[in-house]
Amino acid sequence: LKRQIDFFKTMGLGGVCLHARTGLQTEYLSRKWFDLMRVCVEHARDRGMLVWLYDEDRYPSGGAGGLVTVDPQYRQKRLRMEFVSRNKAGSVSDVIAWFAFADRSTQPRDYRRLSNPSDCRADEQLVAFRTLNAPLNRWYNGYTYLDAANSKAVRKFIDSTYEPYKRHLGKHFGKTIEAMFTDEPTYGQSMIGWWGDFIDGYKDAELLEVPWTKDLLKLFERDSGYTILDRLPDLYFDAGKLFSKTRHDYYNLLTTQLTQSFAAQIHQWCKRANLKFAGHVLLEETCSSQTSVVGSAMQFYEHFDIPGIDLLTDACPDYDTAIQCASVARQTGRQWVLSETYGATGWDFPLEGHKAVGDWQAALGVNRRCLHLAFYTMLGGNKRDYPASIGFQEAWATHYKPVEDYFARLGTVLSKGSARCPLLVIHPVESTWIRWRLGANKASDVKPMDRRLISLRNWVLQEHLGFDYGEEQLLSRWARVEGRGAKARLHVGKCSYEIVLVPPMLTMRRSTLV
Repeated sequence: LKRQIDFFKTMGLGGVCLHARTGLQTEYLSRKWFDLMRVCVEHARDRGMLVWLYDEDRYPSGGAGGLVTVDPQYRQKRLRMEFVSRNKAGSVSDVIAWFAFADRSTQPRDYRRLSNPSDCRADEQLVAFRTLNAPLNRWYNGYTYLDAANSKAVRKFIDSTYEPYKRHLGKHFGKTIEAMFTDEPTYGQSMIGWWGDFIDGYKDAELLEVPWTKDLLKLFERDSGYTILDRLPDLYFDAGKLFSKTRHDYYNLLTTQLTQSFAAQIHQWCKRANLKFAGHVLLEETCSSQTSVVGSAMQFYEHFDIPGIDLLTDACPDYDTAIQCASVARQTGRQWVLSETYGATGWDFPLEGHKAVGDWQAALGVNRRCLHLAFYTMLGGNKRDYPASIGFQEAWATHYKPVEDYFARLGTVLSKGSARCPLLVIHPVESTWIRWRLGANKASDVKPMDRRLISLRNWVLQEHLGFDYGEEQLLSRWARVEGRGAKARLHVGKCSYEIVLVPPMLTMRRSTLV
């Protein structure tokens, strides 16, 4: 470990992020683990380098490698829809609501809630909705991911991970140890696999699940004024309606719960501990990807001291990912915009590629890079992790210092002063919320919304216009108009805009319109 830190120093790197990764042999969060962490921190300190701590065993952050989710009450929750034959209804447990569908099509138009499954007529399809924990998984060391939208579960995560780091290394917080990095928290997948591909029909039960969280029924009725129990099929089907207020209220609640329970709570802990809170969320790229796992990434960024993105390859220039994060950073007055970058570029990625990928991100507001990653060893499963290893294995590693010096200087310049962005584009993610239902990734109305936003963004960038996105929930709290006529300006946090551009949208909050 000390040899590796020394090599990073010769490469011109200003610090290291200590990351538990595939192939870990030292017991996670054991005494030996913290002894080795202490060695790394002190060695980096002696060489004038910063250290960031990573809050999980692999990713996504939340379960503490199974130490939290060994307790079933903290495990990720799901709502499953099951088609049930009438003679087997009695064998289905944990049902929170029964429904009868009037037809058996892939998008049934009519449904009614049943007080008893026996009330289903012979010409109707019987459907059960039940809650369950996510299945046990080897990736989480035999347990599951966390119910990250549950504040008590996140508190348990803090107690299991953040507090031990404070006990063992707290004297270095705010000095050598600058930040804690959280990686890809999520409220869970909504009817899709990781890459958004649906399986036709209803063969795979995983496709009939949406995220759930403890006390969701009570929270939903508190915030929306009606019970979701009567409208559960709306989460999956159009049921004859073009728009679904139920879906909007549901994804709004999940986003708020994830943001407040996870991001805001951990941010407050880090603030008290004299640490900066850094990281990024899962699948930030498009409105569709965000809806499926986090709702709205921009709401999460508000609670980062160093908001960040994940952009691991040169093959997918996800410009919106950078613009979304930089927008919130500017609006909240954050100095740094982070990019976890290069991590899936492959062994043949050339040295000039590091500069090229870093340059376009810098042009869109990124001023700090977190290089992903360098292997401690390539034995075992590590050889199948995301290459390349940014370290001594690369032929160009000893020539890397000019690249790192360049970005250190560029990032320093970009972190001073403030950007002048006269244009604000309203972010349309909530229009995807209301259309996100079973089969959305193959529907003719969801992916085109993603493409329309990409086309608009490219048009603005091609005109060399800098712009920020305005996230509607954040606008409802931060935005105000000053002046009249030609002198009118829309102020959003620390930023001021002369022009507001409204992209194609299906819904808009009254607070945005006003």
